[in-house]
Amino acid sequence: MHVEQEISAKFKCAKCGGTSAQVQKLAMTGAGIIDRMMNWQHNKYYFVTCMHCGYTEVYDEEVLKGKGKALSDIIDLLFGT
Repeated sequence: MHVEQEISAKFKCAKCGGTSAQVQKLAMTGAGIIDRMMNWQHNKYYFVTCMHCGYTEVYDEEVLKGKGKALSDIIDLLFGT
């Protein structure tokens, strides 16, 4: 299952308790001048927005996919499912 689908399936808003979310992936260049000149977009994030209240959380893709834990374990930890 893709990260976006996994987050959407287990989402629970921390603010209102809503269970539907829009997940968008965003890539950004780094702060260094070479990164910006070469347009290296190595910083990747997931923006998760509650469809009920609009509250948005941001997650670092590197943390979600790496660090030795299974993706589903991390998402369970974040959303308490």
